[in-house]
Amino acid sequence: MRHTRTTTIILDARTDLGVVARAQGVSRAEFIRTQLRRALEQYRPHPKPRSAGVVARRLRERGDERELFRALERYNTAPCSDGNACTTNDRCSEGRCVGGPSPNCDDGNICTTDTCDQATGCVHTNNTAPCDDGNVCTTNDACRGGGCVGGPALNCDDGNACTDDTCNPATGCVHTNNTAPCSDGNTCTVGDVCSGGRCVPGATCGFVAGQ
Repeated sequence: MRHTRTTTIILDARTDLGVVARAQGVSRAEFIRTQLRRALEQYRPHPKPRSAGVVARRLRERGDERELFRALERYNTAPCSDGNACTTNDRCSEGRCVGGPSPNCDDGNICTTDTCDQATGCVHTNNTAPCDDGNVCTTNDACRGGGCVGGPALNCDDGNACTDDTCNPATGCVHTNNTAPCSDGNTCTVGDVCSGGRCVPGATCGFVAGQ
């Protein structure tokens, strides 16, 4: 049994199949049949089996390499590059390279605008969009330099002197009761003090007759 070499051959319409066949140690007709069989095997089952049979028959009858090139163009789905960095999984189809799906350029960062440049691929451009820095104690957060930057502090002042107003980054404003001195608005009480979040009157003022 004669074994043919399995060197990969790149064929185009300028290829001298006779020279290539001799280098492979086979006849031109045998080389053409082998190449066609490999091409057809890549596309099995082919959507147009009759056309494949016609090509095979013509090759057997005439040994015409032009039919081989037509068949290779028709059945070849080899990976290729369409020269567009914004397509993926490009494949040969009907004799040309066809771009596949667009790449996923989403970097998961709300502070970048994600686009695709056909020459270089994915592009992530910093923006100034509104965002959330994850801190409830900041307001009007906005993107800057590709990151989310917190804005002014949240106003937690409840207008109550008997609470200490602070802010928890996770939950927001916190109003904690205190025991600070206060004024209940009654001039006849002294020593008013905060208790339970409100101002509690102190001792009643003394009253001296004639004064």
